[in-house]
Amino acid sequence: MSAPTKHQAGQPQGRRAAHEAFSFLDPSLKLDQDAQFAETVKDFAAGIGLCLEMINTSTLAREMNEAADDGEEDVPLLDKPDTECLLRFANASANMLARHAESRVEWMNKYRAGRKPSGKGAN
Repeated sequence: MSAPTKHQAGQPQGRRAAHEAFSFLDPSLKLDQDAQFAETVKDFAAGIGLCLEMINTSTLAREMNEAADDGEEDVPLLDKPDTECLLRFANASANMLARHAESRVEWMNKYRAGRKPSGKGAN
């Protein structure tokens, strides 16, 4: 068992764990809802892409095995049931992301519509 981590300068006193969740966002953007949404989209899209890549690789291996000589078949990354589960997971993730985006758009239309953009880079 490792020794407990001592309090370091700049670390909140109430913190109870050494682990801190990773984020691509600059600390100044941690409370920015638009930045948080962009980070969520990035994470979901990367995960969905990985799922689809694994599904495609497995499906392609099975298709190639149909034409392969005996003993020359490749073992697919995923079996058929796992491929189907991962496909459903990717679909559910995409649907959840779409619902999250839809609620975000509704919120922006309700609370931010008609306001002039502010800040650097706003036109």
